[in-house]
Amino acid sequence: MSISSKAARLTAAGKPFFKCANCEALYHIFKVEAGPQSADREITCCACGGPLPGREAKFVMKYFLLRKASRIQKWKSS
Repeated sequence: MSISSKAARLTAAGKPFFKCANCEALYHIFKVEAGPQSADREITCCACGGPLPGREAKFVMKYFLLRKASRIQKWKSS
């Protein structure tokens, strides 16, 4: 999938799904070409607050939460 505009170019990541390393919440990832005024900021998991990668080379990562970690998944990580 690709969406073009003057502000940014949005493309689906090579691996479009990502699981948080801390709680295994499931995200859909999109890569957005970083513009000249893109700020590097810390991105955290919506479910547990753990850190998520914010950049990959010249791309900024966009995360869309699909599913929070289930109780069983939370037990596994404890």
